[in-house]
Amino acid sequence: MENMQGIVDRIREDASIEIEVVNGVDDICSKCPYNVENRCNKPGRNVIEFDQVIIDRLKIDIGKKLESKILLDLVEKRVQPEELSAICKGCEWLELGFCEEGLRKKNWWKRS
Repeated sequence: MENMQGIVDRIREDASIEIEVVNGVDDICSKCPYNVENRCNKPGRNVIEFDQVIIDRLKIDIGKKLESKILLDLVEKRVQPEELSAICKGCEWLELGFCEEGLRKKNWWKRS
């Protein structure tokens, strides 16, 4: 959780931070116990499946680099909070309510 909060804090401080779109283990996963040698070993649905669904929904290419504000604007436009229960079924972050709450707030990543 602390790792995710650190990433959120960095984005809030500088929304022009560049994010590379990947399908698999990323900076958010760096502290995950299922991250073994940069591979997701989570049983059942794992980060690769979750990432691919979002990549398809956002219509972006793996390897593309975008400013975080552009990427997060895309998420807000193309993903509705109530869709997350189906898109992210089985994800630990979904169960914490972090993502749905963020989408409902709109522009959560902008400094207030």
